[in-house]
Amino acid sequence: MDKRLKPHFGEMEVSQITKADILKYRSSVAKQSDGSLKPKTINKFIKCLNMIMSEAADRFNFTPPHLNIKPLKEEKVHIEPFSIDEVNLILQKVRPDWRDYLLVRFFTGMRTGEIDGLKWENVDFTRSEILVRETYSLGKWEYTKNDGSIRYRGGSPT
Repeated sequence: MDKRLKPHFGEMEVSQITKADILKYRSSVAKQSDGSLKPKTINKFIKCLNMIMSEAADRFNFTPPHLNIKPLKEEKVHIEPFSIDEVNLILQKVRPDWRDYLLVRFFTGMRTGEIDGLKWENVDFTRSEILVRETYSLGKWEYTKNDGSIRYRGGSPT
């Protein structure tokens, strides 16, 4: 914050910062970095500024200017998943107590927190369904944003 936001906005009253100021800042950061800062990083700076603006707007009762600023388009990260042969090899070589966990990871598309938050009451072997209702991450249980979604439907993946 001291290095990126304060030099540009430090002397301005928060309520006087406009959408044009934010867009100008974003553009100047991109140009100054000469391509060394990725859009994702610049978006993080703007997100930090947005949080400050939202808090100030709540406290001092003004309309924050950042509400309709779209983030810069970020590059898609290329992911190369394991081939089915690699998955089968991993499942053959893994310790037996990890096999079922890895089966769920490889074949359901569930996120880590969803798998870690999975409870037996949300697994229906008769209908081949897993209901995602809670997540577990960083020592905290949380309900999912929606009421629960079915993440795996179909026969056994093995």
